[in-house]
Amino acid sequence: HELSKTLSKAVDEHAFEKIVLVAPPHFLGLLRAELEHKVEKRVGASHGKDYHELNVRELAERIELA
Repeated sequence: HELSKTLSKAVDEHAFEKIVLVAPPHFLGLLRAELEHKVEKRVGASHGKDYHELNVRELAERIELA
C-alpha cells in the first residue's frame, strides 16, 4: 500500500513520465493490484523477476535484455 501511495504522489509531482516495475512475481502482482489508474498509465514495462542481488549495471543489462 505504501509503495502504491508513493508512486501516486510521484505522478502528481511529475517525478517521472514512465516507470519500469521490477519485483518478484508475487509482489509484482500485489503491487499492480494496488496501483491507481494514473500510475498504471505510466508503467512502460514490468518484469516479474527477483533481481535484488544485482548491482545497478547488472540490473540495467537484465532489464534491457528482457
